Amino acid sequence: MGSILRQGSRSLVSEASFNAEIGLPMSVLRMTGHERFAVFEVGISSVGEMERYAALARPEPAVITNIGSAHIGRLGSPRDIAREKGALLRSVAPAGRVYLREGEPAADLLLAGVRAKVVRFGSNSTIGYERSENLGLDGWSIHWEGLQFRFSLPGRHNLDNALAALTVATELACDPATVAAGIEAVRPAPGRLRVRRARCTVIDDGYNANPDRSGRLWPCWPTRGRRRGVGRHGSATRFRGRNPVIGPFVGWWCLGRCWSSGVTAPARMSICCDR
Repeated sequence: MGSILRQGSRSLVSEASFNAEIGLPMSVLRMTGHERFAVFEVGISSVGEMERYAALARPEPAVITNIGSAHIGRLGSPRDIAREKGALLRSVAPAGRVYLREGEPAADLLLAGVRAKVVRFGSNSTIGYERSENLGLDGWSIHWEGLQFRFSLPGRHNLDNALAALTVATELACDPATVAAGIEAVRPAPGRLRVRRARCTVIDDGYNANPDRSGRLWPCWPTRGRRRGVGRHGSATRFRGRNPVIGPFVGWWCLGRCWSSGVTAPARMSICCDR
């Protein structure tokens, strides 16, 4: 969304992962008063945080992309996460808009007490969306409003994120060509879905990754060759043999069955596919 709004107007967009108790106030304090739009990412890890963050950001439209398992240890369960995230939607005034993915299983919890108009996004709900082609690790080719453009982030969940941005852009009456340029300009942040290709293909998704998010990348792999998952937490470790789970931390990040023979794990969680 931030990439789209930056194309056609002066906008402030959260940097990196400035989305919590330190980063969100830093983002708000960067505002000069001359921006037309401000896009803030808001993340939570404990009960009660979202209400405080929503009071700070004061969103007019608010978007919930999905309910995953990040920080579930401190929040309890996916439904507890949904209740906590719902505070963001409840903070929006009746004249505002809240955006929710079509078919969201936790919609009842997210929308409880919401006063604003609810707008859905998704392949059946986003106005102007025609179709898309899955390009695997190269992302998506999206057809929308008679235009075709590339979106570089892989995974069905990222296509949903793009559809959320298209839906909000439509509500804000953004120019379609500007929207397409903004989607094409999106690039992964360091440590987040950076695809590196050499003798093997490596996805660097190590910043605050979790099995729920990383597992969504598994269908993006090419079917040729072997899939190899390796990871690391702490100092360099050598793994030998065939291990479905490698160590207490590494096993948490590995997807599927892991094949390794004297492999030294990289500094961040990686999933490799031999060519």
